[in-house]
Amino acid sequence: MNSAGTRRLPRYECAIAVVVAWGSNAIVGLTRNISLRGMFIETSEPLWRNAEFTARLSLSEPIELDCIVRHVEPAEGMGVEFENVPEMERQRLEWLIASLAEG
Repeated sequence: MNSAGTRRLPRYECAIAVVVAWGSNAIVGLTRNISLRGMFIETSEPLWRNAEFTARLSLSEPIELDCIVRHVEPAEGMGVEFENVPEMERQRLEWLIASLAEG
């Protein structure tokens, strides 16, 4: 069994603009990498560990994902895990990952 924090799915490097929204607040960041379970968001204003928010990936068909912060790198960004991904968003995410895997 994998220990907590061990990645089971490959992450793919990508730079996609992402809006992080919680409550009435929002910040804009850039993805560093992404997998089917989470992503790293580069931002000089990372949220705190265990913060929950909605991320909107700025694509031709935007992907909106509920996330929780699992890792923070001060002034660099945050590693987040996706939570309760609806089927439509999961399909879009799978398509994105497949296109990144193909190069």
